[in-house]
Amino acid sequence: MLDIKFIRKNPELVKKCIIAKGEKTDLDEIMYLDSKKRTLQFEYDQYKADQNRYSKEIPKFKKNGKDVSDLIPELQDTAKKVKETSRKLTKISAKLESELLKVPNIFDDSVPIGKSDEDNVVIKEYGKKSQFDFESLNHIELSEKLQLIDFRHAAKIAGSGFVCYINKGA
Repeated sequence: MLDIKFIRKNPELVKKCIIAKGEKTDLDEIMYLDSKKRTLQFEYDQYKADQNRYSKEIPKFKKNGKDVSDLIPELQDTAKKVKETSRKLTKISAKLESELLKVPNIFDDSVPIGKSDEDNVVIKEYGKKSQFDFESLNHIELSEKLQLIDFRHAAKIAGSGFVCYINKGA
């Protein structure tokens, strides 16, 4: 997953990669969610700072014998704002995280852009392609031909998906 700071600094590059990879990611939505999250985080921090300040002032005022009846409703109101902003922040953070997971990684400039692996460029090949003078078989066909495994009897005994090793296979 790309870091949101990288996306903020390089939106055109990210948009180019989204288009090149044929993704349906909405970068504008991500930028909006990021902006909204940052705004909510700022509000949350402000409310939390106010709540902490009230929480420290009230005991001091009580100790000095001052009336705190007008501060308590403010503290309760601030606590509600902290809780509500925290809920909104959690919700928008989850949505942003979900959208960020849809953003593709940045591709290397040396890699050609294509629709499938047929568009890849072969740089170097190793070894020789072997030419067999016999028909190739998969492991199931080969095992049955060499009489190492009996699938038919295994299916009768244990059910589908099981094997019965016979002769040299056992």
